[in-house]
Amino acid sequence: MVQVVGYARLPRGSRSSGQERELTEAGAARVFVDRAASTRLRERPEWARCLRFVQRGDTLLIRSLDRVASGETTAVRIISDLHRRGVHLRSLDAPALDTTTASGLAIAEFATALGGLREAADLDDDGYRRRFERIRGPVARRSPVMTPERLSAARCLRRQGHTVARIAALLGVGVTTIITTFARDAQR
Repeated sequence: MVQVVGYARLPRGSRSSGQERELTEAGAARVFVDRAASTRLRERPEWARCLRFVQRGDTLLIRSLDRVASGETTAVRIISDLHRRGVHLRSLDAPALDTTTASGLAIAEFATALGGLREAADLDDDGYRRRFERIRGPVARRSPVMTPERLSAARCLRRQGHTVARIAALLGVGVTTIITTFARDAQR
């Protein structure tokens, strides 16, 4: 059965949802809601459920694209994936983003093509780098800041009770470098 399915992502501390009401009033038969969620997928269980729930021919209704995508790359990927699955996308805040219409479908097809071009460009960049390395040799990489001597000294200074900032200053490296080093030590 073809249906309209809504998705809302609410800010931290929000109890009632104007988004839910808007989506329901716009025709959503079911609304999936993530509360206090970021744009990271692992922190949005309802988004994952929504994507599993929608089927070919359904329309996914959102308030705005920023409710589901954190940036341009993610937005293009989501639009492309939905389009490939035969799921329409409609945004309340951006009427042009409605793949149930001819112009909205053209936008989705353009986004799909853009995603394909981006993937091809990434692959092409990798191929170019490999060809360049075959001709000229490997590209020089920066040597690690934390040499074995500095690493040993940092551990010794830490055991003596020095602060991370003091250790960084004594070794002539950044505080972040020392923090990262100690974090790696803790993982081992």
